[in-house]
Amino acid sequence: MNRCFPAAILFCVLFLCSCAAVSGFLETGGRVLDGSVFEYTTNIRWKALSISSLEVRNISLKDGTKEIVFSTPDIPYLVFFGTPPLVGGSFNIKRVHFLAGNYGGWNEFDIESSGIARLRILGNDNAAFTLLSSVELHSIIGGKIRRDYTRLSGERALEELRNRGERITFLVDWMKSFPGAPASFSSQDEFEFYWQPRLFPKKESARDLILPEELISLRQSGTLEADWNEAAAWIRMIYDWNTLISILNQEVILTKVK
Repeated sequence: MNRCFPAAILFCVLFLCSCAAVSGFLETGGRVLDGSVFEYTTNIRWKALSISSLEVRNISLKDGTKEIVFSTPDIPYLVFFGTPPLVGGSFNIKRVHFLAGNYGGWNEFDIESSGIARLRILGNDNAAFTLLSSVELHSIIGGKIRRDYTRLSGERALEELRNRGERITFLVDWMKSFPGAPASFSSQDEFEFYWQPRLFPKKESARDLILPEELISLRQSGTLEADWNEAAAWIRMIYDWNTLISILNQEVILTKVK
C-alpha cells in the first residue's frame, strides 16, 4: 500500500478548507498531537440548557489536583481553569489556555490569569454558572508552537511566545488609538477585513505615516506580517478581550451530562 496516499488526502483537505475550518481542525489536532486532551480526567460535566453551549467541568489533573474548567464555542480558542468552588460556589480563575490554528500550524499557551466566577449547585443535577468579575491576563507560563514541520516547546517556545505577546500588546495599543477604529468586532473575519489593509497597504501611501516607527520597523523586517499570519486570532483576542468575556457575565443554567 502507498503510505503517501493518506498524507496526500490530508493535504488536499487542508488546502480546500476555509481558514476557519482549518483553524478548528488544527485546534483539535493540536490538542491530540500535544497530549493536552489527556492532561486531566473529568469528574462531572455540565452543559447549558439554553441555546448557549457553555460547558463546565469538575476535573482532576494527573497529580490529583481538582479544578473547575469552563469554555464556550463563542470563544472557541480559550479554555478557563479555576480553583475548586468555595461554599456558595465562588472560585478563582487562575489560568487561561489559548489554542488557535493557522494554515501553517498553531500557537498554544497557558497564561496566568485572575478573576472570580461562581458555580452554584442547584440540585436535581442542575447548576448555575456566571463570571463575577473581569478576567485579567498576566504572564505566559508555558506553551508550544507549530510552524509547518517545526515544533517548538519548552524555554524556546516560551521565549518566542512572550516576545510575540509583547509585540501584540504594543500593536493593539496602537490599534485602539487609531482614529475611527471600532471599539470591538463581531467576528474574526470582520476584524481582519478592517485591519489588514491598514497594516499592509498594497501601495506605499500616506497611511504609512500613521504607523509608529516601531511598527514600521516590524513591518519592514517581516515580523509584523508573520505575527499577523500566525496569530491573527490572538491579536483579535487582546483587542476584543472585554467584549469576548462579557459573554460569560450572565448567569447560565446548566444540567449534568451523564
